[in-house]
Amino acid sequence: MGFATVPLKKSSDKEHQHQVSEGNRLQQQYQTLQTRIKRVRELYLDASIAKEEFDEMMTGLQVERQNVEARLQRLSNADNSFNKNVMTIFELASKAHELFKSSEVEEKKENYRISISELGNELCEASVYAA
Repeated sequence: MGFATVPLKKSSDKEHQHQVSEGNRLQQQYQTLQTRIKRVRELYLDASIAKEEFDEMMTGLQVERQNVEARLQRLSNADNSFNKNVMTIFELASKAHELFKSSEVEEKKENYRISISELGNELCEASVYAA
């Protein structure tokens, strides 16, 4: 299993770093919008802007804030889904040797045939992308 865990771990670490980075960026964007909303309210309360201008600015800022909130939610859902999939892969990989040892000769042949076929498909896809 060791040969399979290294690429999976690298992929998992890279995805985690991306999730954290994107989450931080979106949180910062959200905080910036909150600050702008607060400033617009203060401008209106100080009578520095008219009601129509206030309404227009608030509508735009609230739409932006809702978009950021939605992206944060999608990021959270994607992170949960990715983590669940990685755990499933590691669990299956840890049991692969035992399953192979306990399987019948015909099952082993079929698994080998499927693995070779899938490897061939991956190599074909890789060569298409490389071209």
